[in-house]
Amino acid sequence: MSDLTQQALAALADAGLGNESAAEAFVIGYQAGWDKAFNLAIRIENELNADEPTDEEIETCARGFFEGTPGPTNWDAVSEVSKQAWLHAARKALAAVNAMKTKEQQ
Repeated sequence: MSDLTQQALAALADAGLGNESAAEAFVIGYQAGWDKAFNLAIRIENELNADEPTDEEIETCARGFFEGTPGPTNWDAVSEVSKQAWLHAARKALAAVNAMKTKEQQ
């Protein structure tokens, strides 16, 4: 049995389907899938439209800045004060990028 078939059967079992007619099961399954897809689309749109970068985005940016400069190369070995300075620079840089993006959209 393929992985996709197994996932479909597991989803049916999780939904508690079994006593419904084939048409009812189809509608219930379709609606559940549509709801999940719609919620995912909303989450993606919210992330794309967010003005404030997430902590993960800030740290990724800070690590990129850090790794592109001469000196220590291990982020985890750097002092907390140094990390905070890199995170501050990344936060400011991402805010500037978001501001430019907003101006372009207007």
